[in-house]
Amino acid sequence: MTTNSFGFQLLPSLPTKFCGTQCISFNNEILICGGCNTNQCYSYHTKKDKYKYVCSYPSNVRLDGHAVVKYETKNKSGIAVLSIGGGNKQILTMSYESVWSKTNEHKNEWTEAPYKIGGSETDTRNVRAIIGGRNKNLLFVVHYPNCIFVLDLQTSRQIAQSVLPINNIIGGSCFVQTNNEMILFNKHCGLSIQFDESKQQFECHKMPICSALKNSCYYFYIYVQGFIVLLGGYDSGTDKYMDKIYAFSVKTKTWSESSHKLPIPAATSFAIVVNVGHTPSLHIIGGDDGNKDIVQHLRISIENLIGRVLNKNHSPILAAKE
Repeated sequence: MTTNSFGFQLLPSLPTKFCGTQCISFNNEILICGGCNTNQCYSYHTKKDKYKYVCSYPSNVRLDGHAVVKYETKNKSGIAVLSIGGGNKQILTMSYESVWSKTNEHKNEWTEAPYKIGGSETDTRNVRAIIGGRNKNLLFVVHYPNCIFVLDLQTSRQIAQSVLPINNIIGGSCFVQTNNEMILFNKHCGLSIQFDESKQQFECHKMPICSALKNSCYYFYIYVQGFIVLLGGYDSGTDKYMDKIYAFSVKTKTWSESSHKLPIPAATSFAIVVNVGHTPSLHIIGGDDGNKDIVQHLRISIENLIGRVLNKNHSPILAAKE
């Protein structure tokens, strides 16, 4: 394991190329769920520092910008995982139990869930999804061109849908759940989205987007300690892949640039926060640099990353003008 001058630790290389992958955390594992160039899924054990094969998506399933979320169930030994979109109308589910357990005889596999996305004309590439609601039973999905809908996972019913007040969603977006709202960033558009469960209605407000990101998409992101952190991405204005890191303060609605940079410019990677002991860390998995797919797996402590963002020498940067 090596640490470069950017503060990132280089972990063992990925077992295969994961471009546009999606990941979830489960106990001491990161579950890596396919990508645009592979249907394979692996588990990375954060303490053992090793990978183990889990299963593969069905051969007829496309993974062109899919989303994966975890859904808490009564199964104490495992977790429900949902895979949405990527060119597929059918949502898939997996009841995951650890492949690292020596006594586990459970078979991890993807099967069709009783939910579908939209109609025959719905474009399900580059979707984003989160679990929310008072009881954490609602699946919120945003997809092209500017749509959002809600599935009740307990009743298997779509309970609401709406058109977002933005232009077309282009490429990969940032879509996160904060304490009181959902926030979406895509190129020059930023939205705060709230959902009234009793009325089953959406309310949206514009959010400022960083001027340096107004032409950018396919960045990877996390929400941690009151900040939305956007890393890398592709800038269509300059036709370049990016290595910079920006953070949005949900409290002050301001943007800052970190003094950290990625070791290499990258897009379509996946960023995920994992707690090992009492030290939360950011893991960056896969992606591409514009020339080739990346097999790197990087890690940096949240304290180190956010500390750089909050450096007093850094002033907030301007939001893009509409």
